[in-house]
Amino acid sequence: MTIRLGGLQSGMDTESIISTLLEVERIPQLRAQNTIYELEDKLVAWNAIDSSATSLSSASGKLIAYSTWQQMKAEPANSSMMTATADTTAGTAKYDVFVDYLAEAHRVASDAQADTTSPLGLDGDFTLAGALIPVTTDQSLEDIRDTINQKYSEMNSGDQVRATIINTSLVLTRENVGSSEIDLTDGTNNVLQSLGIHDGGGAVKNELQAASGLRATIDGIEVLRDSNTGLTDVIEGVTLNFYEEGTTTLDVGTDVDSIKSMISDFISAYNDTMQLAEDYSIINLASGENGVESVGILQGDSLLSSFLTKSRTLMTSV
Repeated sequence: MTIRLGGLQSGMDTESIISTLLEVERIPQLRAQNTIYELEDKLVAWNAIDSSATSLSSASGKLIAYSTWQQMKAEPANSSMMTATADTTAGTAKYDVFVDYLAEAHRVASDAQADTTSPLGLDGDFTLAGALIPVTTDQSLEDIRDTINQKYSEMNSGDQVRATIINTSLVLTRENVGSSEIDLTDGTNNVLQSLGIHDGGGAVKNELQAASGLRATIDGIEVLRDSNTGLTDVIEGVTLNFYEEGTTTLDVGTDVDSIKSMISDFISAYNDTMQLAEDYSIINLASGENGVESVGILQGDSLLSSFLTKSRTLMTSV
């Protein structure tokens, strides 16, 4: 049975009174909830300002660093022929660069075989860059290629060789460019001679590309190296990379563009941070009779006000 106390007998609207009392009891809870919401909004605002201020601090740190104003750049007139980078130890200069020929990797080949998949009937071995390569009678040209490539990790560091097949010839290419030739020694039953890689006297029979080093001239000084790229010992503070033969000029000087970019980044970071702080502290007046449209969640916050004042003072002081 439901017991219901209405106002008919008592003459009072007891349900309304009880409802009002419950609403009054909920007021502290609602106030606490609204306070929590407000604090959460403030936390979001401060996190955003902190993130923006961190970016500003980073931009400022780069700008005041001594190394920023000492940055150098190396700029070739022909960037397809060569590229270059410079560090702070480089001196301002202009160089005339001529590349006579680039460093090339040694490449040799076998004689053409009947096909690449039939057993060659060879039984023996040979040594390639320090790794022993065994050959059995059931192996085809493709099998020998695969065996060589599987032995890559056993080859002497810096002398490694890769094997490929072009048409029906086995091609051996030294991984690194330079004047060093492929280290290749015939072994049991003269397998290399049977393949046509060696001639009867133990010399290379089919040389596709001779091993050669880089030959360049910079301001009349001959430069010989076994690599085309990553050259750090030619011009002090400059790293050179060559890709084509030819003639060009190389300008080395202060990296003004990077310095300008850092200044621009700092200005943008400062303006963004100040605008964000103002957005959270501003009062927007609605059009009309002096109404208020919105108030920034941090409006009147003394810490934010101090942050804005000190930031502007730092920017405008000598």
